[in-house]
Formats: sequence, structure tokens, C-alpha cells
Amino acid sequence: MLRPLFYFIEAAFESRVEQENIKSESVLKLYLAIFFRACDQA
Repeated sequence: MLRPLFYFIEAAFESRVEQENIKSESVLKLYLAIFFRACDQA
């Protein structure tokens, strides 16, 4: 499965959010959750 890759992408997004102080972190989390669900159903 590609789940480890998604974990890596999530960590990269979180570090980028912290660096740029983006307020849409919850939106990124929701978007990644959709990715997780699609990966599990595939």
C-alpha cells in the first residue's frame, strides 16, 4: 500500500504549514483524509 508515502506527504505539508504560518491546516488535513480513504478503498 502507499500509506507510508501519504504519511511522508502529510509530514511535509505540516512542516510547510508551520514555516509559512498558513491558517488552512485543517483544510489540508481534510484533503489528506480523503486521500487516505481513497487509498484504503483502492
